[in-house]
Amino acid sequence: MNKRRLAAGMGPVVIMMCLANATAQSPAPDGPPANAAESAPVKLPSLQLVSPRLDFGAHRPLTFISDTMTFVNSGTTPITIEKAQGECSCTDVTILGNQRVLQPGDKIEMLVAVEFPRESGLYTKNIHIFEKGNPVPLPMPFDFEVGYPIVVNGGPRYAIVTELGGKLTLKSRTGTPFRVLSISGMAPIYNDFDPATDPLRDNYTVYYKINEVNTDEVPRWLVVETDHPDAEMIPVPARFQGYKTFIDKSQWHAMDEFIALGTISSRGPTRTTMLFTGKAVQPGKAITVSSSNSDLGIQIVAVRRPDRGGGMQVDFDITPNPQAKGFTSTIATIEYDGVTTRFDVFCRLDPNLPAAPVPNR
Repeated sequence: MNKRRLAAGMGPVVIMMCLANATAQSPAPDGPPANAAESAPVKLPSLQLVSPRLDFGAHRPLTFISDTMTFVNSGTTPITIEKAQGECSCTDVTILGNQRVLQPGDKIEMLVAVEFPRESGLYTKNIHIFEKGNPVPLPMPFDFEVGYPIVVNGGPRYAIVTELGGKLTLKSRTGTPFRVLSISGMAPIYNDFDPATDPLRDNYTVYYKINEVNTDEVPRWLVVETDHPDAEMIPVPARFQGYKTFIDKSQWHAMDEFIALGTISSRGPTRTTMLFTGKAVQPGKAITVSSSNSDLGIQIVAVRRPDRGGGMQVDFDITPNPQAKGFTSTIATIEYDGVTTRFDVFCRLDPNLPAAPVPNR
């Protein structure tokens, strides 16, 4: 494991009025308005889903995908569809066509688009459809799985590890052979496989052991590195004794618990981004960042309103120590308007890679 020490941040960044789109906006709602249901009588919904329940299947983190839902007015009177929205900023809903008043038997289609989160798992989300005259929106669920072409411990429900030493089963979804490079920077210990002489396989049992745990920084992830082009880094949730979550959804917080950068050059900065929710962009407010690992410096380069939804999007430059190499990680601590949130950053540093081109600030 990496020896960590607190690295000084670059000082506070003040959100200026000149930042693109940096105007105050309410965060994206996590569901229907809290006071949507008042004293008005609740009507049973006349709008019924006639297409199969939407299941986007399994895709990599940050995949953006869309599909349609078809509804019918199954009642005996006309209904008016006022709007439809997702329960969080990762979901967009578009009512197709211009028809909003549905006579009995009329159908309407809605395009549902979702950006998959970074963390693997099985997810069920809802869109909310607002019908005129009915104070309670109609929730309509859809499903998806965030995963990689390599499945850990049989799937997302069983991928969590709780012991400092144990084993992982790794299997290719498609039967493609692959090589396991490391477990959080440590060489894998195989069961019934010799990487020096045996041909590559599409499944392995590997053992890991965490020898040193700093009580202030109990690891929250085991990061499996492979040579599979679509599964370079697979963060596996680790819930060791003393684990503490970074995400407090009652306050301003990062939308994801980690950023996995894969292999990056140690010769210069790499640009990445994180979405935060719970507060809008407020010009004049200071925002600061610090890194727990001196081998990975972190600097804020831009703060702006997201393209979709509310909250704020923060762009960071991750700048390695030029002498560092191999797998490494850090904890980024962000403070804004009196609230602190954190997330992990994982990467493998390669001094032989050319420095990544950095967009204009």
